[in-house]
Amino acid sequence: GAAAELESDVDWHESNYLESGTYIAKGLKRAATIFTSSSPVDGRQRVLIIITDGMIQDAGADKDIMVQARQTLDGLSVQTFGIVVRRFTQHTQTDLDAEATLKPIVSQPLDAHFMNLEMDEISSKTLDGLCDPNGPWGQLIVPAAAGNQQQTHQPCRNYVTKTTCAADRGCAWSDVLTVCLDSVCVTHCEEPKCTAETSTQCEWDATLEECFKKDLCTYTDSASCEADDMCKWMAGEKQCVDKPCVYPNEASCIADTTYNCEWSTVDKICSEKPCSYNTSVDCEADDSCKWDATCQDDGKAKCAIKPCLHTDENECKADVRCAWDGQGATPQCSVAVCAEYSDERCCNHGAEGCHWDVQQAPAVCAQLPCRKLTTENTCNSARECMWDAQSSTCLEKQCGEYPTRCDCEADPDCFFVAGPDRCTFQRYGTCPTLDVVVVLDGGASMARKFGRHPHGFYALVE
Repeated sequence: GAAAELESDVDWHESNYLESGTYIAKGLKRAATIFTSSSPVDGRQRVLIIITDGMIQDAGADKDIMVQARQTLDGLSVQTFGIVVRRFTQHTQTDLDAEATLKPIVSQPLDAHFMNLEMDEISSKTLDGLCDPNGPWGQLIVPAAAGNQQQTHQPCRNYVTKTTCAADRGCAWSDVLTVCLDSVCVTHCEEPKCTAETSTQCEWDATLEECFKKDLCTYTDSASCEADDMCKWMAGEKQCVDKPCVYPNEASCIADTTYNCEWSTVDKICSEKPCSYNTSVDCEADDSCKWDATCQDDGKAKCAIKPCLHTDENECKADVRCAWDGQGATPQCSVAVCAEYSDERCCNHGAEGCHWDVQQAPAVCAQLPCRKLTTENTCNSARECMWDAQSSTCLEKQCGEYPTRCDCEADPDCFFVAGPDRCTFQRYGTCPTLDVVVVLDGGASMARKFGRHPHGFYALVE
């Protein structure tokens, strides 16, 4: 298809997805209409992929419509697959609710047509292997076309309520994940390390010779609360609470969306995201922040950090958003190519050659790896890249750009498909003629942060 048309469609979906809940009945009917009108049943495999992050609310109310839609899809030989995309590594009750309503909709056998995945697993565990006859879903698609193939500390996961979790000195309850997790204290096996823990207060049990958590922030006045480095006084609630964003790992850090916590893979610490001001006045009063009205995920201006204010060369080079310029009379730290985009959607659409890089935290907008290679030799030596002589630019490899069969087969990553005479990636070489429809969850919950992606729906569409 035309890239411009696809780009236009993506923009439309990103601007028109928001609904108050998750409903599927009309989506199934629409999918059936697409399959009916797109092409005749001529040996083409038909696949429907349904993706949701929450409970499908009309799974029971519109049961008759659902049954009718399923019968229509079955009559069209459509294989229906389902994915619950979860926000965190742990499976939450929300994920289980989503499974309970989505799984009955997929094709039989249910377990073979269903997965519960994190956002960044969807491509590698489902889509990339859709045509792999040895893959979990590919084996269901390709063969049909090819003709073959007590008071003591217990394991925290045992506790299902906050009360029972909190009663165990070795566990800590996550209100966001709604699961019981190990306290960082239990990782210390010696008294000095236990009492020296800085991320939370621990105490050593001399009898058991174990380290357990200590009750924190039970102060009833602001002065006492704020005098404790591990506590924060909430003036509105007149309550002393644990200091926010004090987590030992990335999973627990980014799960706390109440305080907008973010994890740094460089410093290995969790902290409140800087520049979280809600007004331009407060934002611009902070010299490290700027009021950004140019490009934001939800279309609203926001306060963003001013990147690359470093004066030290090593600090600048250690920041993935920055580049050190030592050529001029006054060496300075400047913003790296693509790093001016502070949100995923803006990054992917803002300029050619940029992508949202989740290989570090916090995620940043960075140049695609191939675009950093400036010579033909270095470009062609990188397996995932190919040199474009016309623009003298290193681009991401596209097997379809090879003009002849010989050029195609000379690349070990590519495969020449006889008949249509086209060059494609090896992983798609066994694809039958195939129609694929993807139904995405357009509920408001998808606007939340998913892992290192600030906006779940945009991440999924991109």
